[in-house]
Formats: sequence, C-alpha cells, structure tokens
Amino acid sequence: VNGLRNSLTSMTMKDPYDLQQAQKQKKTSLEQELSEEAAKKATKIEKGSYNRARKARKKLEEAEQKQKMTTEEVRKQNESLEHGRQGAFKVHEEAEKAKDTAITLEKERNAFDILAPAKAKYGKWAAKDAQAAAEIEQMKNKSSEQLENEAMSENKELGNLNAKTEAEAKTNKELQKIYKSVKRINKETEVQSRESKKQKSKLGDIMKTSEYAKKSVKETDEKLRKNL
Repeated sequence: VNGLRNSLTSMTMKDPYDLQQAQKQKKTSLEQELSEEAAKKATKIEKGSYNRARKARKKLEEAEQKQKMTTEEVRKQNESLEHGRQGAFKVHEEAEKAKDTAITLEKERNAFDILAPAKAKYGKWAAKDAQAAAEIEQMKNKSSEQLENEAMSENKELGNLNAKTEAEAKTNKELQKIYKSVKRINKETEVQSRESKKQKSKLGDIMKTSEYAKKSVKETDEKLRKNL
C-alpha cells in the first residue's frame, strides 16, 4: 500500500511538467503535420498552374508559327506586286515611246502646215506628257516605308518573378515564355500591317500608271488612224 501510495505521489508530482511537455510536443507535431499538408497542397496547386501555363504556351507557339507563315505569304505577295508595279512602269514607258513616234509622224506630215491650231495642239500634248511623266517619276522614286523600331525588345523579361518554391520557378519560366511569344506575335502582326500598307500603295501605283499607259495608247491610236 505504501509503495502504491508513493508511486501515485510521484506521478502526481511529475504530472504538471509532463503534461506541459506532452502538450508542447503534441502542438509541435500538429504544426509539422499541418505545415507538411499545406506544402503538399501548395505543390499540387503549383503543379496544376504549371501544367496550365505549359499548355497555354504550346498553343501560343503554334499560333506564333502560323503568324510567321502569314507574314511570309504577305511578303511574297508584296514581291509579286513590286514586279507588277515595275511592269506597269515599263508598259507606260513603251506606250509613251509609241505616242512620241506617232507625234513625230504627224509633225513630219504637217511640216509645211502653217495653221496655228496644230501647234497649239502639240503644246497641249507636251504639257500633259510633262505632268504624267513627273507623277510617274515620283512613283518610281517612292522610298519603301521605313520599318518602325520595336517598342520592346524580344528578350525583355517579364519583370522580376520571385519564386518561393522550385515548382513556382518552373511555372514562372513558362510565363516568361508566354510573354515572349506574345511579343513575337505582336511583332509579326505589325510587320503584316506595314506590308499591307505597302501593298495598297503599290496597287495604287499600278492602277495609276496603267491608266496613264491606257490614255497614251488611246491617243497614239487616234494619231495613227489620222495619219495612216
């Protein structure tokens, strides 16, 4: 009995300290478990974010490739238009030569004609030719549209993305790639816009030059009909 009493007394004396230690250990263990659980959840969430970012980046890169192909096609169209533009200038040049021949022929056949109206007519033709020639020359010497400076370098980073975990760092890398891809797509769009403006200008030159050539051919035809 005395032994039991002593044992109980001893346990009673140690209880406050032992309970305090046990509670402290339990609290620490619980905090560790919660911390580990939170870390697992954070990693799982970050992995999901990374997968979504990676998928979005791949889709964006596919779109980027299509944009590049479109830009290349627009440039090829521009090259074809430039050939057409130069061809129109050549046609106009030949039409003018033919008209000059017709005028020379008419002048030679009317060399002894003293009527003033004929001289006035030649003067009117000459004035019209000078105006057309000046406009054609202006179109020929038209400089290519200057490419605009890029507003932002392709290699510029998306600010400082401070990662707290390795998983977050991987996601941030995908975001950087997405950002750069977006900038490259924007660049391709700007190039396409500039090329389209050049196309419009070249088409205008072709139409105007062709109109002048058409008029020259018509006038030449009229002159030849009168003198042949």
